[in-house]
Amino acid sequence: MRIEILPALQLPLVNRFYRAQGSRMRARGQHQVWVLRDPEICCALCLEPIAEGFWLTSLCTAVERRQQGLARQLLGASLSNCKGPVWLFCAPELGSFYQRHGFVPIRNLPHPLQQRLQRYQRHKRLLALQCTSL
Repeated sequence: MRIEILPALQLPLVNRFYRAQGSRMRARGQHQVWVLRDPEICCALCLEPIAEGFWLTSLCTAVERRQQGLARQLLGASLSNCKGPVWLFCAPELGSFYQRHGFVPIRNLPHPLQQRLQRYQRHKRLLALQCTSL
């Protein structure tokens, strides 16, 4: 298994992975994309620089590889390289997963994220979480 930051030219690979998992997630040019390969991509996430930290989005593990600790490994590796806080939005049922990995509920988000959260919450329930240290 290998964890790496995906070069920008390889973004189509992670977007193909997301589609293969039935996900509408997409990596974009402003994202730092982290992948776990074994040997193909089997887990991915995106970090977007925002305010004085990062916004974590699009964490996805291949359906057939879930419950094997891959997301935990990828999350740990990517967060250990972040300078500053990391925020994310997640469905309430995923809150305990992220809290086991150092995230805590937060109310005061950077303004751009606060606006996004309000917009997204019009359509679904979401938790806002922050990790400041590992």
